[in-house]
Amino acid sequence: EMVSPDMVAVLLDHHADPNVQTVDGITPLDILRTLTSDFLFKGAIPGLTHIEPNKLRLCLELVQSAALVISREEGNNNSSD
Repeated sequence: EMVSPDMVAVLLDHHADPNVQTVDGITPLDILRTLTSDFLFKGAIPGLTHIEPNKLRLCLELVQSAALVISREEGNNNSSD
């Protein structure tokens, strides 16, 4: 099972890199893709409409953090040009 969404949120709030890989090569964005697929699958099948709120919140945190990292990287690249 996944780690605590609250802990992930704290790490992301402190600028943890969502692109960093585990020793197995898994990134937080890979987890996001898996969760998103799970949500889409559950939404497509009648009777499986419940979405775990903490997992959904984690997905949103990951997307927001990834966008901030990309924005910072683009800003750094533009200032060094």
